[in-house]
Amino acid sequence: MAYARPSLIFILTLLLCTTKSFAQQNNQAETAPPQFRVVCLTDALQAMYDNGKDDEAHINISMSNLSRLYTAYDRRVTFYQEVENPDPTKPPLRQTIAQVTLPNGPGPFLVLMQRAQPGSEIPYETMVIDHSLEQHQANSYRLFNFSHRNLAVSLADKQFLLQPREAEYVVYPDKRKAWLKVAVDSEDNGWIVAQSSPHVVGQDTRTMIFLCDIPPTERDPNPLGIAVRKFRERITTDEFGVQHIR
Repeated sequence: MAYARPSLIFILTLLLCTTKSFAQQNNQAETAPPQFRVVCLTDALQAMYDNGKDDEAHINISMSNLSRLYTAYDRRVTFYQEVENPDPTKPPLRQTIAQVTLPNGPGPFLVLMQRAQPGSEIPYETMVIDHSLEQHQANSYRLFNFSHRNLAVSLADKQFLLQPREAEYVVYPDKRKAWLKVAVDSEDNGWIVAQSSPHVVGQDTRTMIFLCDIPPTERDPNPLGIAVRKFRERITTDEFGVQHIR
């Protein structure tokens, strides 16, 4: 009995310290500033952003790849470019090109950008989505309607209707390829198929598909077609069974 009491005290002390350590780690995770990636669906550009801490943080925004992770210290992010000052003796002016406010939650988030309609006050419109693995799991598609029209979609034998800015999840099929078909609602001729294409299915990945309007041209001021922007991310699992996005 003389040895039992010190051993019990040691075990209780160890458990108390472990509990305190876990609590500190959870608190740090909850209070850490959120991070985000960004991609533009219409064009590539170089910009800077005000993240609430650094005066100048440069960022490359691509059409074909998601950016690296950036930090937003106060959840409000302003993207801007420098333009020439009419007074050559003064520094360049900041021109705001997009603004977003990251929602509550740990994230990470994905900021989607595309050119705004002509005459808009800010050149790019944005949409923010939860980019975590809890929200978009491995081995599934996440389909977004980034068009200004209603779309009827068929993917991997699942059919659904997407209104503008709506999203839908589809589990990878047990096949090598999944067919994507998209129809748009034409006022004159009803529903017309605007996109039909096969997509390779890969395990231990997740895929985002954005359905976008084709920009108008002089020869086709009101294009009927739909452009498909696809981004695939690899998912790895560590020795503790925790998944990570590569």
